[in-house]
Amino acid sequence: MAHPGQSRSHAFLLVLSLSLLAPAGCDSRTPSPAEQARIALAKNEPAAAIELARQALRDAPDEVELLIVLGRAQSRMGRMPEARTTLDRALGLEPNDADAHRALVEWLFMQMKRTIEQTDFVQHIELQGRFNELAFEARKQADWFHTVGAEPAEAAYLRVRLAEADVT
Repeated sequence: MAHPGQSRSHAFLLVLSLSLLAPAGCDSRTPSPAEQARIALAKNEPAAAIELARQALRDAPDEVELLIVLGRAQSRMGRMPEARTTLDRALGLEPNDADAHRALVEWLFMQMKRTIEQTDFVQHIELQGRFNELAFEARKQADWFHTVGAEPAEAAYLRVRLAEADVT
């Protein structure tokens, strides 16, 4: 008859042996919708990221990181007004979230590019005015990174990108 301590040590050795047999990095749990949304966005699958982020936001409607993922995915799908609303919501919840500010800067640059690429940009004062509004807002974001965000290198980079984009 086995000693009670012996059966526990056998069980421990069995569990240890089985865990060593599992491949390194093998995680059997299914990623949450939030993790799946981040993965989909990283894989440049914005439609999937939108659906997964919305699903995750049902359980956590004020999750800033999910709102940022959703806003970026909406931008990549060309849903610019929706993306702006989503990013504004994220910044409303966390005004000092650097990633939310980065996502807004990405949105601003996309909008600036779309504006300048319109065939009649040079002839239309309205389009030039819209471009200038976007550039002004992007400059404010660069200022935020310099002062509040305490990231002067990122602010300098944004200012250089703005200088390169300045066509007015």
